[in-house]
Amino acid sequence: MFSFVAEELYKICIMVVRRRTELNVSRWITLVAITLIILMIVIIVISSYQKQYQVFSGKFESSFIESIRESNVICPQLGKELVSAKDKSTIIITRGGIINSCKVDTMIDIESNVVQALYDIRDPQRWNLKRLAGILQQKFEYERMPFTLVLTDSTGKRLDYYGVVNGENLLDDSYSVPMGFLDGHRLTVYYTFPWKYFFILEWRYMIMVWGGIFLLGSCIFMLFRIIRQNKKRMENLELFVQALNHDLKSPINDLKMKLYLIQKESVAPFSPQQQELYTLAQTKTGKLLDSIDKLLQDSIDYKGLHVEMKELEISTFIQQLTEDWQRSVTGEKEIKLQVSMQMENTLIRADAYHLSRAIWNLLENAWKYSDDRVQIDITCRRIGRYVEISVKDNGRGIDKSELKNVFKRNYRIVKGENRKVKGYGLGLSYVMMIARAHGGRVWVESDWGKGCNFVIRIKA
Repeated sequence: MFSFVAEELYKICIMVVRRRTELNVSRWITLVAITLIILMIVIIVISSYQKQYQVFSGKFESSFIESIRESNVICPQLGKELVSAKDKSTIIITRGGIINSCKVDTMIDIESNVVQALYDIRDPQRWNLKRLAGILQQKFEYERMPFTLVLTDSTGKRLDYYGVVNGENLLDDSYSVPMGFLDGHRLTVYYTFPWKYFFILEWRYMIMVWGGIFLLGSCIFMLFRIIRQNKKRMENLELFVQALNHDLKSPINDLKMKLYLIQKESVAPFSPQQQELYTLAQTKTGKLLDSIDKLLQDSIDYKGLHVEMKELEISTFIQQLTEDWQRSVTGEKEIKLQVSMQMENTLIRADAYHLSRAIWNLLENAWKYSDDRVQIDITCRRIGRYVEISVKDNGRGIDKSELKNVFKRNYRIVKGENRKVKGYGLGLSYVMMIARAHGGRVWVESDWGKGCNFVIRIKA
């Protein structure tokens, strides 16, 4: 029967550990997948924007040159002349009665050179950046495309500017062309490709992207909803394991005590067969209690420990706990236990179950690692926002070199008489988990042969 109960409890605890692990792994996989998908969407959108920007830049710069040509052609000033020489390498410009001969690049078609030279005979009243901007703006489907025109002389000094934005607030990209041959002027256009125009141009593509984002958001919502539901189920299952642990340990402890009383109060000595059965029953119940403790502690780690903080009257809590514990241990040792309540306000906030398990573990250790006469002193005191619960014993103590390791999982001190004590090295690591889950810590003050003083400090 004992083996069956232990096996069933083991299956439940393993299920708790496995489901909690799967839940944590699922969370991380979900977060990584969501991050990667969002990154892919951002990269695709930016890549598409850059391609559209390149197309836009080529179109905009071509339209800019065409607009300059149109403006130069329609705005010549009367009384000024422009003639191309027969060899097409020279343009003769007459301005203010002065004839200027300008060498041109023969690699460029004569029409382009002539259009450029028309700037030198422009009518300043008619040729201006506002007119040029109007011509340029008409070449685009969308109105109010942001750009700025800046006219400079041969030294780079600004002569004039016009733009949708202030001339001092120049935009991302620029394109510059020479104006005429005589004055050395240059006209620069500063422009950008706003995201809103990208969205207008790529609206079909963006519908797909936003649709993907909507689907992704729906998946995220559903995943987190499932995770939240699973978390709730895990909390309920953990509470069930804790309750099952308590329900199993109480009758087994009672059984162990009754076995001891039967042997102690027997009117006649046990026969060899009865003694063998008694010893076997005591051994089995002891092993089952150890197995229940080990399985419960294996099913809990610090991150997964679920604590339910409630108001607790510490004086009554400690009194009930010590009475239950004293009833659970056999009379093989003489036990003297004292409780000192050094605090006026005895109301604290804590998880009654886990805190009781932590103190129970310390009481068990005090009993196990002491000689025949066990002296245990429990002291409760309030220090600022914290409450300290100390469990001091007169046991064999712990060597100072071992103190840094006692709270490590599976660590046991096998020195002297301690070798005879069976255990898994899990109890103190479990106590540390509980203290941390309560926003506190645990430490020990001891030396070999001088007993131990374990102190649990929790937020209250």
